[in-house]
Amino acid sequence: MKVFNTRFCDQLEEEILTNIEVIFLKKNHILVHEGDTLNKIPVLKKGLIKVYKENVDLEKEVLLYYLKPQQTCMMSIISCLKNSKSIVNAKLEVDSEIILIPSDKIKQWNSTYPDFNKFVLEIFMERYFELMTIINELTFENLDFRIIKLLKLRSQNTTKKIVALTHIEIAQITGTTRVVVSRILKKLENKNKIIIRRGEVELLDL
Repeated sequence: MKVFNTRFCDQLEEEILTNIEVIFLKKNHILVHEGDTLNKIPVLKKGLIKVYKENVDLEKEVLLYYLKPQQTCMMSIISCLKNSKSIVNAKLEVDSEIILIPSDKIKQWNSTYPDFNKFVLEIFMERYFELMTIINELTFENLDFRIIKLLKLRSQNTTKKIVALTHIEIAQITGTTRVVVSRILKKLENKNKIIIRRGEVELLDL
């Protein structure tokens, strides 16, 4: 079984396979809460994970990035290497298969194997550029663009191009209100771009 989308030396590959645990979790399961101490680092084998910051009082959240198969969370690795608590949340967007690796092994491999250290640095750079893209979109792109991008991304995990998101959930992810989301979705529906159904959106021509 291939855990990461990269090739390590045979010894490290064997150590990784010896120390992993595979679990299956349902959609909407909160894998990591802000403030958690992480004893194990998640690697996504199958599914989709949303990493985000949340303001409970305002009922708003800010999307940081999504994890796709064979990816792991940069913020979780930072918490692991610094022995600090998580500053983000991670939630399953679909039923997912997760690989768990003990945090002490991540630290050990990072200091022992140069290839693994290089891999960790590459993760940091990849997520950094993703965060810069998010910041650029929040600053310069209009809300219509961000909602369309979200729907397209979420539809990649479905065969029928149906996205199971409510208007409230879309509003939370994009940092706006349900009323604004409903207006934008209705405008897209009137242009025959989508079909709005209860609790989901079908993509036609986005």
